[in-house]
Amino acid sequence: MKKLLLKIIILFCLLGILLSSYSLYHHYTDIKGICNINDTFSCDVVNRSVYSEFLGIPVALIGIIGYIAILAASYLALKEDTKQMHWMIFLMSLTGFLFTLYLTYIEAFVLYVFCPVCLVSAGFITLMLIISIILLIKKH
Repeated sequence: MKKLLLKIIILFCLLGILLSSYSLYHHYTDIKGICNINDTFSCDVVNRSVYSEFLGIPVALIGIIGYIAILAASYLALKEDTKQMHWMIFLMSLTGFLFTLYLTYIEAFVLYVFCPVCLVSAGFITLMLIISIILLIKKH
């Protein structure tokens, strides 16, 4: 069961890397986003706002780095199933989740616009956090 859960986290990480890579490309180019639905759901507005960078680093790049870190820890946990690896996955997922909460707050209460790609990514990190909690409970 634990190996299956780790493989699911790895899958979410790979999908998250793809979404974040698209967002990073979108951040640096003038292309029109594929997820511009209406005035409430628009990747263009969110991905080109002042909030699309954190301390001068594109949020999408932070996402890529985070997903790669969780991916690496999950892969290592498949090979060496230790309490420390499960805690590392949990702490990284929790950090990503809290950062996602901050970004979603900005979308909802500052920009009044949601990025569909960002919301899917937020769903991935939320599910990874839940799975990491299950792994910790099953481990002890």
